[in-house]
Amino acid sequence: MKSKFSKRVMLVNDYGDSITYRCACDCGEAEHDVYIDFEYDKKMSMLFLNFYKDIYFFDGFRQNVLWFDDVIKKVKEKMYKEAIYDFLDDTLFYYWKNFRYRLRKAVRIIFTGYLEMNDEFILQDIEHIDNFIKALEEGKNLILERERVSHESKT
Repeated sequence: MKSKFSKRVMLVNDYGDSITYRCACDCGEAEHDVYIDFEYDKKMSMLFLNFYKDIYFFDGFRQNVLWFDDVIKKVKEKMYKEAIYDFLDDTLFYYWKNFRYRLRKAVRIIFTGYLEMNDEFILQDIEHIDNFIKALEEGKNLILERERVSHESKT
C-alpha cells in the first residue's frame, strides 16, 4: 500500500488488521517521534487507535555546559569564593541534586504506584499538520474498510 503523504509522516507497517504510522517531531530528534497504530480486532469487533511515544524522565536540573568558562572568568576577577561555589555547583552538587530528585520520584512510584510525566511533540508547519491529519484519516478509512469486508465475509 502506498501512502498519500510524505513530509515527516510515514507508513511503517501494514499487517492487515493493524496499520502503523510514524510521525516525526519537528525538533529533529527521532526519540520524540510518535507512532500511530490503528488496529481492528475481528473477534471483539472493536477499533483501536493507539499512540506510542517514548517519554523520558526529566530530572529538572540542567547542568551548565560552560561552567568552566564561568569559573575561569571569576578567578580572573579574583572572585575566588564564587568560583569555588560555581565549580562545586556544576560538578559535585549537580549530581547530588540530580540523585536526590530521582530518589524522591522513585519513592513516590513505590508508595503511590504512579508518576506523572509528559513529553513534547512539535508540529510546526501546515504541511506537517496536514500530513498528520491525513495519516489519521487514511488509517481510519483503511481499518473501516477492512472491518466492512470482515462483516461481509461473515454474512
